[in-house]
Amino acid sequence: MAINSGADFLLSPTLQPEVIRTALRCGKIVIPGVMTPTEILSAAELGADLVKVFPASSLGVQFFKDIKNVFPYISVIPTGGVNLDNAADFIQAGASALGVGGNFVDKKAIENSDFGKIRDTAYAYVEAVKKARLKS
Repeated sequence: MAINSGADFLLSPTLQPEVIRTALRCGKIVIPGVMTPTEILSAAELGADLVKVFPASSLGVQFFKDIKNVFPYISVIPTGGVNLDNAADFIQAGASALGVGGNFVDKKAIENSDFGKIRDTAYAYVEAVKKARLKS
């Protein structure tokens, strides 16, 4: 339904092989949610473009370093607990991108239409990623 409605990519909370197969058939980017090394490898073998690893805060930065040592060819995105304090650490550990939600979108800023604050937060994440990539 998402593809038929115009989605350019599918981001899933879990590893569902049929979602990956459907996205690939339709030429769409697919990013399944995974947690374990087995799920990470399975998603890559099924053809996922990237894998969304959750919960990053519980697994920790070292988990991502270890995963990238074993699977350097798999693009991982940490989600769940990524914030400005640890964003650079995840990038330096090998993350291809970051999944930031609740730590990015300030509900009060939205309620108050303070889009400047939201913009400033987005810039802060971009700068943290840029600096981390320069160090890597």
